[in-house]
Amino acid sequence: VTIPAEITIQTGLDALSHSFESIWNKNKNEISTLYAKNAINEILEVLPLLVTDLSNIEYRERMLMASYHSGVAFSNTKTSIAHAISYYLTLQKGVPHGIAASILLAKILKIYMEDTSIDCDLDIDLVVKVENLFNKLNISTQIKDYDITEKDLATIENSLHNISRAQNSII
Repeated sequence: VTIPAEITIQTGLDALSHSFESIWNKNKNEISTLYAKNAINEILEVLPLLVTDLSNIEYRERMLMASYHSGVAFSNTKTSIAHAISYYLTLQKGVPHGIAASILLAKILKIYMEDTSIDCDLDIDLVVKVENLFNKLNISTQIKDYDITEKDLATIENSLHNISRAQNSII
């Protein structure tokens, strides 16, 4: 209960990213997907509640279990594209890891869901739910708000060929 809102948000969003990335991952399996979906649903529901009531033990326990489920999911798959992108954002732009790993989740999720070559096993309303979560948490998903330039984007794109986590992604 002593963890401040900022760290609670960052770690919660990192767990959310772990969960999604374990689903749009070449290494996914039925068990990792089951744990990931459970974590996603719980984080989307409880994280905004927890941020408004940081001393609520029930919300802390629920986030702890959601983070655990997220960890089980990605321990079988490793992370993928969102984390591969996040490394530059954290190292070069100082964006906190959990934010850097999650600010593009809704955009990546939309691409994943629109790719007809992928058997998508997620509900389409998740894109809106993720966008709503960021709005409730007052976290921008606009890359311009993180001082990211066209040159930065080109650098990130070029770096993805050399980052093993990017190779885990099915999109």
